[in-house]
Amino acid sequence: MNMEDYERFNELSQKALKDFATQSEFLEFKQLLLSWNSSIDYNFYTPPDIPEPE
Repeated sequence: MNMEDYERFNELSQKALKDFATQSEFLEFKQLLLSWNSSIDYNFYTPPDIPEPE
């Protein structure tokens, strides 16, 4: 995720919260959210290792 994507993500999140986002903007927001979740630069959360069930 680059800075432009990050800024667009913030813009779309505000529109979504205020119910002004169109369906295509929601889809774009979803894609950017997936990108955000996989980005090491912007996402500092690291889930704990969960052992596999035996």
